Amino acid sequence: MIYVFLNLVMAVFFVGLAVYIDSQSKEDVTNPLVSMSVWMALATAFMAGTVWTNLNYLERMPLFFYRVSVICFAMYSVDFCLYCIHFPSYERKLPAKILRIAAGI
Repeated sequence: MIYVFLNLVMAVFFVGLAVYIDSQSKEDVTNPLVSMSVWMALATAFMAGTVWTNLNYLERMPLFFYRVSVICFAMYSVDFCLYCIHFPSYERKLPAKILRIAAGI
């Protein structure tokens, strides 16, 4: 049960981080750190759902939460890679747009 609580605390932390970064940003372009924080918050929240449903339900519900959390982690990974490639500027260039389309974001 502690893992459910810790994952929910991390999800709240990442949502707070996204709100803080968005409020501090003075640029016209959306900061990619906000979207990365949101994906990580969703992933940790669904991981908490996975653990909780494993404790209470033995049907297909834990598998659903697990698959959604893996998808959220994959989206976070793609955003992180794009952020590392285009670090100095936040502009979305053509290769980044193609990679996002190929990844399904």
